Amino acid sequence: MSHTPETPTPVLKVAISVPLARAFDYLPPAGVPVPAPGCRVRVPFGTRQRVGVVIGQSGTSDIAPERVRPCTEVLDAEPLLRNEDLRLIRFTSDYYHHPIGEVVAAALPAMLRQGKALHPVVETIVASDLAEGVDVDALAKRAPKQAELLETLYDAGGSGIEAEQLTEMLPNWRRAATGLFGKGLIERIEARAADFDESVAPPASPGPTLNREQVAALGRLRSSDTFNTFLLEGVTGSGKTEVYLQRMQDVIETGRQVLVLVPEIGLTPQLVARLRKRLGIEPAVLHSGLADTQRLAAWRAGHRVEGVRGHLRGRPAARTADHSPRCPRHEGRGADRARVPAGSTAVFRGVRDDRRAGYRHDRRR
Repeated sequence: MSHTPETPTPVLKVAISVPLARAFDYLPPAGVPVPAPGCRVRVPFGTRQRVGVVIGQSGTSDIAPERVRPCTEVLDAEPLLRNEDLRLIRFTSDYYHHPIGEVVAAALPAMLRQGKALHPVVETIVASDLAEGVDVDALAKRAPKQAELLETLYDAGGSGIEAEQLTEMLPNWRRAATGLFGKGLIERIEARAADFDESVAPPASPGPTLNREQVAALGRLRSSDTFNTFLLEGVTGSGKTEVYLQRMQDVIETGRQVLVLVPEIGLTPQLVARLRKRLGIEPAVLHSGLADTQRLAAWRAGHRVEGVRGHLRGRPAARTADHSPRCPRHEGRGADRARVPAGSTAVFRGVRDDRRAGYRHDRRR
């Protein structure tokens, strides 16, 4: 939407990650389409520039017209957050009494919060062809840090390693890289960040034969194809996970997504391995232990907005998370993040997304 001299300029309600329970009023920049709710904008905030998200529009403002400043820049041509996402964010903010700007921030990967592009260009470091002839052992005697970096990059193959990930592996790699760049042994490449790759999933393996209790539990889960909440009770090792896996397979085969919330990051590897083996999928994983580019790739893959990003197509897939972009929660990094129960927000989202049944949430459940 754009405004003309005949139509009044709308006031944008912008959520900014600050500890204030309100949105802030801004005008759209001149000469560009008015950003829709769900788009990011860069705005002047005090003496700084901040990234915010448009969560609504209004024809008026409580602030004097001369004090309403325009946005500096519109960062997205299409909304990153759908109306359904914004409803979940508002519910989370209202129900848990948390500033809406911080809830919005928790719903976005770090790179998007920083104002970077949905498909950013990232720096990747690769070993050059000259590296093949280097005696790494001899180099290690003269420059052990250079040898360590060169060997790490050589082992990574021709695709190299993204600079951000390399920093996590070798925090001081840039100092060692200076000499290797000068010798032509490593190269810097800038390219669009890789998308989530679903093609690496192995073939599915058949599960065990269910016992009588498992069959009964699975039948109960299958009795409703609309929103509902179930508690599967059983002691450790009784086969609860297999029941969930078979129900997940039902959902995935219809072309829908499954969101799995994991209580601890440490449990994620074994669950991901089991999902790969049993369901033949490559789950998109989101947790605070991943590099920012990995989190953004998984977020893009799992977030369904046509025309803006991919959405786990080509192969069925699930998302596993110790928090989800659709279920804002404390990430483990940064104490200013929204701290809300991911399970409860997932239930609310299930209620609101169940279009077919028109299910009304009963809070006594």
